[in-house]
Amino acid sequence: MRVRCIAERLTHEQAVAHYYPHPPDMRISFAASLGVEYEVYSINCTYPFAMLGISDETGLLYPTPLCLFEIIDPRPASSWVVRVNEKGVVHLEPPSFHEHYFEDLADGVPEVDEDFRQIREQVESV
Repeated sequence: MRVRCIAERLTHEQAVAHYYPHPPDMRISFAASLGVEYEVYSINCTYPFAMLGISDETGLLYPTPLCLFEIIDPRPASSWVVRVNEKGVVHLEPPSFHEHYFEDLADGVPEVDEDFRQIREQVESV
């Protein structure tokens, strides 16, 4: 699955929904640059937005609201599995992803680094 960034920040209405019941923070931007295309490595269907796991040149994964993108290629990776967690959030992602995968990748856990390198190679070769 591939997407193109069409906005770097949420609209006021989106931010109100995203941060409810707290006041929206309009200063927050996400790890996406306007006009840039990204491979999608996961989708989490949660309220109020679906969140995409995207990566940039740093090699880290960033949860980013789907509403900031247009879908360029709608085909999900063939290796993805569907899971539902205890809060009812639906996850479409590689089978190796686990609850703290994004954090472990950011922390440089060697097994997760290697796993994500392999996932990137697989996704980018399609």
